[in-house]
Amino acid sequence: MASYTVKCNNCNIVISELLAFIQNKADVMDEESIIRLCTSSFSSEEVVQAKNLLFESITTTSRKITRKKEGKMQRDIEDIISVIKRTDPEKMPIFVAKDLQKLPPFTFDHVDATRLLKDIISLKNDMKIIKEKYVTLEMLEERVPFLEKNQNIDKRRRGYLLNNSLNVDSGPIGLTHIHSESTTATSEVNELARSDKDLPVLFSRDIPVSLAPVSVHRCEESSPVSSGAQLEARTVVATNVANCANTATSALTHSEPTPISGNGANKKDVTAMSSGRKRFSDVVREGGQWKPEAPKDEWILLQRRRLRNRFMAKKGKADLEVDCGFKAADVKIPFYIYNVDKNACVDDISKYIMSKTSVEVALERVNMRQKKEYEAYKFLIPKHKLSVFMDENIWPQGVSFRRFVTFNKRNDKNDNAPRRDSER
Repeated sequence: MASYTVKCNNCNIVISELLAFIQNKADVMDEESIIRLCTSSFSSEEVVQAKNLLFESITTTSRKITRKKEGKMQRDIEDIISVIKRTDPEKMPIFVAKDLQKLPPFTFDHVDATRLLKDIISLKNDMKIIKEKYVTLEMLEERVPFLEKNQNIDKRRRGYLLNNSLNVDSGPIGLTHIHSESTTATSEVNELARSDKDLPVLFSRDIPVSLAPVSVHRCEESSPVSSGAQLEARTVVATNVANCANTATSALTHSEPTPISGNGANKKDVTAMSSGRKRFSDVVREGGQWKPEAPKDEWILLQRRRLRNRFMAKKGKADLEVDCGFKAADVKIPFYIYNVDKNACVDDISKYIMSKTSVEVALERVNMRQKKEYEAYKFLIPKHKLSVFMDENIWPQGVSFRRFVTFNKRNDKNDNAPRRDSER
């Protein structure tokens, strides 16, 4: 295959039909299709020559491996594709073809139909998700003004729960509009509303919504303002707010709403419905002084609740008959005693344990790794008798005892080998 390098001050051109084909098709074709086309269109010598030319034209950290034996042509093409994909395109020379008839034809026979169908199905699913979850530009433009309008509503005042009523304003507070005559004293009314800290405001979905509008109209009708009255706007609005709050509170605390007639209401009836307890606003309005409750000096015991162990079991205490086969399992556990005199006989130790615990044991001498001035023994005991053997009053003075523990050796050669208690 004719191949040589042409260089100039502004370009770096390499003439190679194989490298030009792989460089242009590496992004649009899979590696299997490229290898299949190149093996059928180029010879083994042309592939080796193109590989050597590629490593001579660029600077890469990849090592050039000389392939041998069967399948070396496919592996050489894989090395060429890998180097072209890993190398920065700006550092890669421009590969061109001189003999165009050597370029392999790319038809539908060389396309992986299964992969193409998978890509089409994936695109269809993505389009379906976009159509179901995304909105059009017109729908978004219609929705944005509505969202900006709702930003001015203070939902923390719970006024939005009365949106089913036709008589209640949908503003931040949810009350009816105040007449223009009382708008001059708005700031002073707000101060009175803030001072009424003890006023309980209750809203529930179980209470009929029409109860709140009736109370509001009752308050409006019970206000002592007439068309000919010459009163200040501040006094009128303050009276309306106080009466409305008292009426709404007393009406909502009852389980059944009391029907209120619009003509027979007056200020005395509304005052009678409210509770007799004075609120902070009433004390301030009368000129009195609020008496804060003195803190108590008593200590209160706070104890964390203990978590109950659900897996804690109890043991039976029933007396069994002689012929009964249903009984508890006799589980044996190892026990360990040491610091025993070397002159002590094994039979004497067994008889001593039998006399103290009524349990017959078989002693096993423990061989120490290092020589000690005492002996150590291991034997099996019933698990339910552990408390008896752990009593220090049954053992001679100076003899040490405890449960036998098996440790694992920390050895690189044999990590799973158990380690006896005596080899510590």
